[in-house]
Amino acid sequence: MRSETRVVSSLANLERVLTELEMAWRDDQLTSALERIDSEDPVVVPIIEFYASLATTNSIKPSPFREDEFNSILAFLKQNLRAPSRWFAAVAERQPEPLPKLETTSDSLAESPIYRPLIRLISVETPSGSVPLRIDQVIASRRWAIGFVFEDSQITQTIESIITHKTVTGLTARLRASQKVKSSRHICETPAGTLFENLMIDILNEERRTAFRAPIDEDLLEKTDLRVRLPGLNRKRGARVQVTQTTDPLRYQEKLSRIKLLREFVILSPVSLAEALMEEGIREIDLSTLISAKELNRLWNDLQGAPKSVADCASKIKTTLLKALEKSTDHPLGPMASVPPPLRTFIRNYVMNEAYRTTDLLRQREKTPSQKRHK
Repeated sequence: MRSETRVVSSLANLERVLTELEMAWRDDQLTSALERIDSEDPVVVPIIEFYASLATTNSIKPSPFREDEFNSILAFLKQNLRAPSRWFAAVAERQPEPLPKLETTSDSLAESPIYRPLIRLISVETPSGSVPLRIDQVIASRRWAIGFVFEDSQITQTIESIITHKTVTGLTARLRASQKVKSSRHICETPAGTLFENLMIDILNEERRTAFRAPIDEDLLEKTDLRVRLPGLNRKRGARVQVTQTTDPLRYQEKLSRIKLLREFVILSPVSLAEALMEEGIREIDLSTLISAKELNRLWNDLQGAPKSVADCASKIKTTLLKALEKSTDHPLGPMASVPPPLRTFIRNYVMNEAYRTTDLLRQREKTPSQKRHK
């Protein structure tokens, strides 16, 4: 497919330029490398501009652990801009006039002229009926190696431009943030952990876009995987969310012990979800506000019976989510579609409740003059 060829070409060119400039920086030959790089491809311009800023900043040199950081950055690039292995036929809904800029984040799709005509929704036909996807869900689907085919080649090109632009924006942000990382102990991201986080993001964003990956420096230095923005939440940058699939009691507690001001974080994990479902958590959650009795019964059926303990419940939740990841290309929405609807609803309600609760705790702490701010 032509769109697949463009994706492969963009990925190859980005990877080549990125690797060449990174190696030149390490060898103190960045200035000469920048002179050799062909900057006619607009896709690589932000990367060139980033390394050009390093060339003019004499005090900045690669850290001893830069190789680990760079490998993580390359993995991000390859995951977010790869040729799809599964294609779905789709129809796009055009938006004739520019949309008002509602997002405050740098990945707003109304920023660039390449997004004309604007596309806000696509429709995908499946055996079970038509599935609508917002444009942010279309972008997210590429992480699962899912692509969409449109009769209008201009639509296909626009979608690919959006995905490429979003990837390069995120890549450049990671490069900038990585300058703040001074130790390899911060590089702990694993492919399995990233996939699990991606699944949680998709579930949280199923009905509307509320969850975003936290800036990489917050992730690595402040244990913040995601930020969640909700209506009326008194937190401009969003509530902090730590995501983990760990269910081993010792590893789980050890991980939480490393988080400063733990009670001001939303902990999204099979264990925290199980604690809320079994009403044994320390979070003081009223279960009836998170899931109805009818949906709870449906959830127990989906989990092959009501669990006997928090540990049993956490194990069943984790197994269900990991099995969904094995079906990442079965549906236009990716693995999220294989997660039982009651569990998806519960996860969203749980995070929303926790986002408001933890923000209230933050604001209460800030009223104490001796306490430092942790927004």
